[in-house]
Amino acid sequence: MRGARDGRRDVTVQTSHIKKDLKERLWRRPATWPIATIVIFLICSWLFAAQMLAGLRWDGWLLSPLYPTWQTLISYAFFHADALHWTVNMAFLVIVGTRVERATGTLMTSGVFLLGGVVAGLLHLSMVYLFLPLGTNQPLIGSSGGIAALLGTYTVRYYDHRIMPLPIPVGWALGLWFVGEGLIGWFSIRQGNINVAHWAHIGGFLAGLSLAVLAGIQQAARREAAMDAPSPDQKARKLAEYLAAQPDDAESRLVYARSLLALGERERAARAFSRAVDTWIINGRPREAADAYMAMCVEGLSPTTPSIETGAARAMEECGLKNEALKVYDKVVSGGGPQAESAALRAARLVENENRYEEAVRRYRDFLARFPHSQWCGLARRRLARLEAERA
Repeated sequence: MRGARDGRRDVTVQTSHIKKDLKERLWRRPATWPIATIVIFLICSWLFAAQMLAGLRWDGWLLSPLYPTWQTLISYAFFHADALHWTVNMAFLVIVGTRVERATGTLMTSGVFLLGGVVAGLLHLSMVYLFLPLGTNQPLIGSSGGIAALLGTYTVRYYDHRIMPLPIPVGWALGLWFVGEGLIGWFSIRQGNINVAHWAHIGGFLAGLSLAVLAGIQQAARREAAMDAPSPDQKARKLAEYLAAQPDDAESRLVYARSLLALGERERAARAFSRAVDTWIINGRPREAADAYMAMCVEGLSPTTPSIETGAARAMEECGLKNEALKVYDKVVSGGGPQAESAALRAARLVENENRYEEAVRRYRDFLARFPHSQWCGLARRRLARLEAERA
């Protein structure tokens, strides 16, 4: 029954890890090429060229306050009024969209642009209905709502970066822009002026901001800020805050452990190393678990529990580091404790699989003498009998 429970637990852990990895790949995997940005740029450019050169009629594709449809709530974002309008929007799309997509992925960027455009259109219509006389039919046109959404996501991801040449963080700069848009938009619509859709910008920005927070994009920014901290104490403090929200980031936990070592906090560093090893074991990454454990040993640190040592030894077996794994098993056995029994049996099996028969016989006999009441004694006797028969 215990073996069945362990098997079910392993399957559950693996299934959870697969689902998490799939989510990361779909929504938050960084993109090598900004495909979404390129596609949006090409669609907008082709439609603008068709408007200017081929006389494409666009009236039915714009978002009219009198006749809004779900179709026009999306399509308006791909048309532009004139060359200046197209140039400014496309410049911002290329600059902002490229960085957002490389940080968050193609699907995330596409979703932010499209949903941001929809929210921008809805907020613009709401303000028109509330504050302008009935009968106003000036249509909404342009990608600025979707681009404002990308700016919102950009703010979350790069809030601590500087806008050169001014020493102003992105978060402050775009926050001031947002407040300015709100003030200008309020006074403009109170005066009946909607030539510039300030409220569409506000709606798009809030949509992009919200989507980024819901997707956890801010954690990447926090990690980056922690990694770039100028001193070990600042790095350790910022990484501790980041890991409180992202406890499964084993790679960052290793950096945290080394920062603690630099500060002379060896006990906390040992706990951080142990947590990283355990996380990689649970996530099915034996190579990383083995490397982290060996790095820990190089620093003269010991794992917080024998179970982590046993798990690290099993990871070493999977990676082909058989001699290193055997040394760890022997260390656990010599230390006693609840993990000694399983470690002794695994060490004997490991030696047997390596065709070191005499040593395997000795280890099985030692196991039976040390743990005469073990639930695995029957297995050990059968393996020992088979080896002795082969030697006879």
